[in-house]
Amino acid sequence: MPGMLAIVVANLISGRLFGCRSVFRVLLKARGLDYTHDPVVQAMRRVGVARSMDKSFVSILRVATQSRY
Repeated sequence: MPGMLAIVVANLISGRLFGCRSVFRVLLKARGLDYTHDPVVQAMRRVGVARSMDKSFVSILRVATQSRY
């Protein structure tokens, strides 16, 4: 726990105070990977709305009758 706390504090200080990014972020950016979005969001961006839309729907009459029981 003390080690984790030291790493978090060091990361916050280097990021906010000195404007440096972590090594992990620098390596991801160098490889061209996006770290800000999870894989689900990335998959949703690749699929268009028209492709995922269900086009089989049923039409009903405009006038509905009321039945009493």
